[in-house]
Amino acid sequence: MKVESAEVELAYTYAWWLTGDEQAARAAVLQAVARPDVQGADADLRTEVLLRRVRAAAVSAPTMCPAAELALLHDAMGVGLDSAAGLASIDARDARTELAHGRLEALGPGERFEITHPERLGGLAVGNPADVAASRQSPELAQLRDLIARGRDELVALSSVEVPPDLIAQATAAAPPPDAISFDDIPTVDPLSDDPDAEIAPAPRRPEPTAAPEAEGEGDATGAATAEVDDEIDLSEEVAAEPAASGPRRRTWWPWVVAALVVAGAVAAIAGMGGDDGDGADDAAETEVAAPAADPSPADPTPTGEPTPTGGATPTSEPTPTSEPTPTDSPAEPEAFAFGRAGVAVGIGGDPDFDNPVATPFEPVSITVEYDGGQDGDALLADWVVDGQPFDVERADLSPLLDSTRFTKQVPEDGWPVGQHVLTFTLERTGEVVGEARFQVVAEG
Repeated sequence: MKVESAEVELAYTYAWWLTGDEQAARAAVLQAVARPDVQGADADLRTEVLLRRVRAAAVSAPTMCPAAELALLHDAMGVGLDSAAGLASIDARDARTELAHGRLEALGPGERFEITHPERLGGLAVGNPADVAASRQSPELAQLRDLIARGRDELVALSSVEVPPDLIAQATAAAPPPDAISFDDIPTVDPLSDDPDAEIAPAPRRPEPTAAPEAEGEGDATGAATAEVDDEIDLSEEVAAEPAASGPRRRTWWPWVVAALVVAGAVAAIAGMGGDDGDGADDAAETEVAAPAADPSPADPTPTGEPTPTGGATPTSEPTPTSEPTPTDSPAEPEAFAFGRAGVAVGIGGDPDFDNPVATPFEPVSITVEYDGGQDGDALLADWVVDGQPFDVERADLSPLLDSTRFTKQVPEDGWPVGQHVLTFTLERTGEVVGEARFQVVAEG
C-alpha cells in the first residue's frame, strides 16, 4: 500500500513496542506496506488497517498488557479510542476504564494511590463532564484525575522511538508501473553472432512497393513474371552468411521471416506492373528486363477510367469523405452527483450492511456511503434521528477521486439509544436530500 513518511513512523513505533527489536519491527513494517491498498478508505480506516497488518506481521500473540497497548495507541500514536480498543482486543464498553488503567501503569510501580470510585475511572480518562464535576467535590477523585493526566504525559514522552531514515525511504518508495518500461532500453542482440554481447546493426530499408488495383487480363502475365524474378532476388543485404563455427543460436527464425516479406513485396510489385492495360506476358517480360529486380521503383499504373492522383500520393482503399464535418471537442461537463447506497458496519472491522442491521448499545458502528460524481469541496450532511427524535448531525467529506466515504462516531458513554436510527443525507452544495442509512439498536438480552 502507498504510505507517507508519517504513516511509516507510526507503524514502526507500534511494531517496535510490540517486539522490542529493531530488525523485527523493520520486517513487520515492510511486510505490512507490501500488501495492497484499501480502495475508498478514509484516513482513519487506512491507519487502522496499516496497524492491524503491522500487528499481524510482528507478533502472533499479545506481548503487552492490553490496557498499556490501548493507552500507547490512543495517547502516544493518536489512534481513535474505538480503533485502539479493537487493535488491543478490548471490549468497546471497557475501553475508557482500560485507558485510565494504561495511563496509571505508565507512572511506574513507585507511585502510590487509591482508587475509591472505580466506576468513575473511565469518565475521568475521557473528561466526562459528570465525573470531572465529581472530582471537584472529592479530593480522592481530584488526585486520581491528576494522576491519570500525568500518566498520559509520561506515556507520550516515553513512547518516542527513532525511526531509521532508510526504512522511511524504502517503505515510501513507489515501484514504477509496468508501462513505464521503454523498449528502447532493451538491447537488440544479433542472433547470428557468436558474441552474446554483440548488437545487431539496423539493416538498410528498401522502398515499400504499393500494390496497385487489380486489372483485367493479368493472370498469365503475373505468373510468368513471378517465375522469372524468383531466381534474381538477392537477400545478401538482409541475411548474413551462417558462420562455420558452432555457438549459441537464439531466435534464428527471424531472418527467414524477413526473406519472406521481401519476396512477398517484390511479387506484389511485379503483379502491379504486369497489369498495365492487359497487354499480356510479352509486356510483362519487357518491363522486367527494363527494371532491376532488386529495386522495383516504377510508379504504379493507374487503371483505365480512374483519375490519376496528383502530387505522387498513393491512393488509399478507403478515402476519407470530405462532405462530413470534422467533429470538434467540446469541454467535458462535470459529472452529476449520484447517490448510490449507504450501509452501516456493526463492530470493529466489519463490512457495511445495507439492510437495516442490528447493534447493541455499546457496539461501535461506522457508516459507508457509495456515490458517483463528487466534486472538490463536496460533503454530505447527515441528519441523525432516533425514533424520529433528533440525535446528532454528522458531516462526511467527498472526493472526485473516490466512489465511497466512511465515517464513524464514538460510542456514547451511556451507549447508543435503543430504537430505529435513521441518517438522512443532504448534499451540502445543493441542499438536496440524496439518500439515507438505517440501523437498529436493541437492548442487550
